[in-house]
Amino acid sequence: TFIVWLLLRPRVPAFSLASLTLSRVAYSAANSSLSASFDASLLADNPNSKLTVTYFSPLASVSLAPSSPIAAATLPPFAQPPRNTTTLAFRLEVDGAYVGPDAAAPLKGGGVGTMEVQVRLAAVAVFDRGGWRTRRRVMRVMCDGVPVAFRGKNGMEAAFTGPARRCDVVL
Repeated sequence: TFIVWLLLRPRVPAFSLASLTLSRVAYSAANSSLSASFDASLLADNPNSKLTVTYFSPLASVSLAPSSPIAAATLPPFAQPPRNTTTLAFRLEVDGAYVGPDAAAPLKGGGVGTMEVQVRLAAVAVFDRGGWRTRRRVMRVMCDGVPVAFRGKNGMEAAFTGPARRCDVVL
């Protein structure tokens, strides 16, 4: 298998955050809770010319930096053929999640300014070609410190603007 590995040279997929929007943002200062919808779009790029990458049990989460996840969702498994870019679009709903006082500062001001968000994805990844297959490995994608700017009069919406942001991938 070492010789096959040398011939195929598996490379880690690249991920980037293409878009992130928050809608229906509602913050309660009384109990420091947040309700919102997070719509995210990740671009997954398989740089391998000979290997397919299959992702099992993908789990997406979002948190307000640097705190525990406030929403998570399981996504359907998917496979990427060689030299393929796949878009993963998903929605995470937050309903009454506790938000610490530091992370809630932009929310207390009526949704003015920006706040940092972390979007993460964890999955079991398998590289394969024909009859050869790597063992299952846990892959973590971390898009940390993503700035989202509030817009509109009432601060009920926010969005990440700019070009796609490269995420760290640990395999």
